[in-house]
Amino acid sequence: MGNIVAFVKGALHYLGNLAFHLYKPNALKNCDHLIHVQTGDKKGAGTDANVYIRLFNETGVTSSEILLDVPFRDDLEKGTLEVFPCPMLGDFGPISRIEIWRDEAAPWDDWYVDYVMIAHVGSKTKYYFPVHRWIRSYRRYSIKEFDVVLPQHDDCHAARADELKEKRMLYEFVRQVPGLPTQVKTLPVDESFSNEYKWNIVQRKVQMLTESAITKRIIYKWTKLDDIKSMFKFKHFPVPSSVEEWQTDEHFARQRLTGVNAIMIRLCERIPDNLDVDDQMLRPFLEDKTIVQAISAKKLFYTDHKLLEGLATDEHTELCSPLALFYLRNDGTLVPVALQLFQEKAPTNPVFLPSDPKYTWLLAKMWYNNADAQYHQALTHLGLTHLVMEGVAVCTHRNLSPSHPMFRLLAPHFLYIIAINTRGLSVLMCDGGWIDKTLAMKSTGTFELIRRG
Repeated sequence: MGNIVAFVKGALHYLGNLAFHLYKPNALKNCDHLIHVQTGDKKGAGTDANVYIRLFNETGVTSSEILLDVPFRDDLEKGTLEVFPCPMLGDFGPISRIEIWRDEAAPWDDWYVDYVMIAHVGSKTKYYFPVHRWIRSYRRYSIKEFDVVLPQHDDCHAARADELKEKRMLYEFVRQVPGLPTQVKTLPVDESFSNEYKWNIVQRKVQMLTESAITKRIIYKWTKLDDIKSMFKFKHFPVPSSVEEWQTDEHFARQRLTGVNAIMIRLCERIPDNLDVDDQMLRPFLEDKTIVQAISAKKLFYTDHKLLEGLATDEHTELCSPLALFYLRNDGTLVPVALQLFQEKAPTNPVFLPSDPKYTWLLAKMWYNNADAQYHQALTHLGLTHLVMEGVAVCTHRNLSPSHPMFRLLAPHFLYIIAINTRGLSVLMCDGGWIDKTLAMKSTGTFELIRRG
């Protein structure tokens, strides 16, 4: 049955396109503008209602009502870009505003429009009208060219107020997890992933799972560090550019500046009280300077992961809360000069130095990077980026019209962030989810770190 339905739909689509190509040459003879309409790729975005548009020039002269319809074609379906001929406008001049609406032929069949672009056939001049709205059956939408206008300069005050009232019903605040930033109460339809985006995710997931399954079958137990390279064989798991230098001090220090968590490093103006270092220990790595001289020359830097101290972890793992010192050499290279893996001075909490045995020093750096990665994943990335920005996104939708200049600037940065957060908390942060399986502090520690941060 499904194959029959698919065949019928395909046949109708083909006949519609054929009818359009037969209709197009004659239609173009009687038009001097083409109207391009992009319907959004959202659930329920297409419409079967009759859709109309009216054009306005800079002096307020208007065109007649134009029905956006091509005979025998199923127009304005989800994700489609349609082109409609516009009746001859003559010496109409530049188009500064459009008015777009639909009738009540299908009152619940709302239509989501991404944009309308009108092109002059002769001069090729284009007029762009971003819409990014659901077109309801009960109102007309007035869109200026580029649709960027402050509220005090907007002629449609009532429509703008009604739009924000509707948005505030859709974007309600709630605190999903005690102590965490506020989020949206229920995921609005407009924030859902598009079909294209979901399909791209599915394709990538299938490819990665396939490559991972093959890798598991051909990779055996590692016996030396270089065996790690054997994991990277495929398109989605390429050999990292750092694979030849990840053990070096220069690369380790560079991660503090250009790595995933490049927000921790600070200029050292005094040695932290709980960092157990002295001149005798550090002078060999400070180009024969004392600590005071290195600080005065602004060559000493530090990081402190104190927020990780005391976090609950999986019973079989341990998470450190390290402090580290870095020195800027005369040649401009930043290098680590001391690592202390836990906060309090103690005989069982040594300070590791570059002069330690090779693999002792390497393991200390690996322990540090493990803590830094979990700090980044939980707080820098999830807490201070995703969750904080969701609150900003919800607030923006509740208070700024899509026509507001700040909304236009911010909206691209909010794309799918609410959908990602909703799915992330329900799938990744659930009991037994990805966080519990991969991070030492698990989801309970992750939430606690976000609260601390």
